[in-house]
Amino acid sequence: MLNGLYFRLSDPTVQEVGAWEFVSENGEEALVSAVMLEVHGNMPVTYVKLKGLCKDSVYREEGSGRCYGSDALMESGIPLPVEMGEYRAYQMYFKKME
Repeated sequence: MLNGLYFRLSDPTVQEVGAWEFVSENGEEALVSAVMLEVHGNMPVTYVKLKGLCKDSVYREEGSGRCYGSDALMESGIPLPVEMGEYRAYQMYFKKME
């Protein structure tokens, strides 16, 4: 996705995750990247809130095949897996369902 909008989803200087997103100009596709910067025992689940999606739409995360409402992705966020090890990187590609 070379053209589109760029969003910084977190502040890595104060949060445990660095996350950013590229969204197509029509809002139908989104590529989210996240890196866990700090991992410790008994950690809560980290959520990343997306931006720039089409309101009242459903998006499919292509890696897992799971579908999410755009409002839920932008208000509550997508949970990142809880895995041990620093600097775990995740990438999720969302595509709007017709």
